[in-house]
Amino acid sequence: MSVAALGTKQTSVPQILLVRLISLVACFVFLWLFHTQLSPRLGDLDNRLIVLSALFATLSVSLNLINGITGQFSIGHAAFYQIGAYTTAYLTIHYHNLFALENWLWLTLMILCGAVAAGIAGFIVGLPSLRLRGDYLAVATLGFGEIVRIVIQNQNALGGAYGLSVPLKITPVWFVLLLLIFSIAVSRNLLKTAHGLQFLAVREDELAASAMGVNTTKTKVTAFVIGAAIAGMAGALFSHYEGFITINNFKMDQSFLILAMVVIGGTGSITGAAMAGFFLTLLPESLRDLPKIPAYSFFAFIIAAVIILLFTPKIFRSFRLERASLQQTLLCIIGFIGLIGAAYTAYWIWTQHIPKISQISITLALIGLLAALLFTRRRVPNIAVFGFILSVIAIICLLSLPIKNLLTQIPFTIELFSGVEYEAGKLRFPFFAVLLVVMMLSRPQGIFGHHEFSWSWVKGLFGHKKETAVITV
Repeated sequence: MSVAALGTKQTSVPQILLVRLISLVACFVFLWLFHTQLSPRLGDLDNRLIVLSALFATLSVSLNLINGITGQFSIGHAAFYQIGAYTTAYLTIHYHNLFALENWLWLTLMILCGAVAAGIAGFIVGLPSLRLRGDYLAVATLGFGEIVRIVIQNQNALGGAYGLSVPLKITPVWFVLLLLIFSIAVSRNLLKTAHGLQFLAVREDELAASAMGVNTTKTKVTAFVIGAAIAGMAGALFSHYEGFITINNFKMDQSFLILAMVVIGGTGSITGAAMAGFFLTLLPESLRDLPKIPAYSFFAFIIAAVIILLFTPKIFRSFRLERASLQQTLLCIIGFIGLIGAAYTAYWIWTQHIPKISQISITLALIGLLAALLFTRRRVPNIAVFGFILSVIAIICLLSLPIKNLLTQIPFTIELFSGVEYEAGKLRFPFFAVLLVVMMLSRPQGIFGHHEFSWSWVKGLFGHKKETAVITV
């Protein structure tokens, strides 16, 4: 059977090169416009948020190469970020004055040094550790992260517990964006080659891949080294942007934060991991201006959410939202009310005094939600599902009221929670924990799953059939 009979699209090498050339030119035009037009118009806070968001998006993409694409379970990724940051900070402190290099050239050199240092660490640690699987590998990588942190904490040459002051703050914002684009391109192009198939084979069935001749240990070590090298590059940019680094910047919670970004964005989705890293880094800043949350209300909501979520999957499966029914109609009405609220929120957010980058991000997310629900071929079932989610949230809020009253009557909770309030901006990890629980119950593969955010994916939402590309050499 010929390829044409299968309805696939053949792509020749000149076409591939042309597309890549256009993509490269578009990338540099975007960075030039950002550097000359957009970045100077933004405030320092907005530029800082872009840098931190892009760095965490890069870390998320690099960890996705290990966890999502190769199917390993590493939870010590902040260690490679830390190695890249401390290595380049040390080199800049002791050797920058010895070389008369331009700042951008020195920064490029430091990025390479951070990649090499973190890549070597990934290889040394990964070679014996990646013979492990599942939980054992997770424990090994977690232990490695703590070992790196404790060793640096006890090294006076690396600043010890106090930290290192980097004399050269030279990181332009476009450099960080370029690294993010580079990490996405590396991961994306890797999957488009025969080597990428080995990564996917190891993820899907390591035993079967080994039986087919794939060197699984080599494949896993390669993914580990590439992911670690990209994290080291991000560490180099971080140290030269901050100008001062300490071990508190690379604690264990940073590894869990990056892991949460990968899981929420979609394990195996490069663009999903990048988008999750970008938006979830902006989240604390968006929550900063919200009023403080009383401890009674917070824990009452958590208890109510746990109770409701225990029964939600069974109730959801009993609903027939794919076909016309009374349940579907009622949930669609609730979903439409929610969409109107989302549209108003997109307007209201621009009347608030919050960073521009947060306003833009929230507005884009809401517009994406509206487009995905209103203009796709499955709009009715999707809106019904959206209405179901809103109904669950409303029920949780209602149930939290009597639970809150109950907590105010218990002597133990009165002693703990009376007069206690939490700043919304510091509830990032509880928010991630709740979001992860909801995600695991409703969509274990993450928002994008194994799909990529691309034009073909967007066209698929609107009912266009996806064309399978066949590379002809």
